[in-house]
Amino acid sequence: MNISYKNTSKLKKKQKRSILIFTLVIFVSFISIFYCNHKLNQYKDENTNLKSKINSLDTDISDLKSKNSKLLEQKNNLESKINSLSKQ
Repeated sequence: MNISYKNTSKLKKKQKRSILIFTLVIFVSFISIFYCNHKLNQYKDENTNLKSKINSLDTDISDLKSKNSKLLEQKNNLESKINSLSKQ
């Protein structure tokens, strides 16, 4: 009877250890999932911010191109006036 009790006790200890290990693995898995989800959300936010900055820079570039073309037109007009005045 005593031998049977020892075997049962060992079995219970092994079961407890297995349950503890399983619980620990599940816990670590959940923490990993939450951490990865948190990082993913951070990267999404960063990506959104960068897209916003890119759009802003694209707008700035368009504005600068427009100003550049206006200035080139003014330059050409002034050169034309200078040429006409120098011919006179």
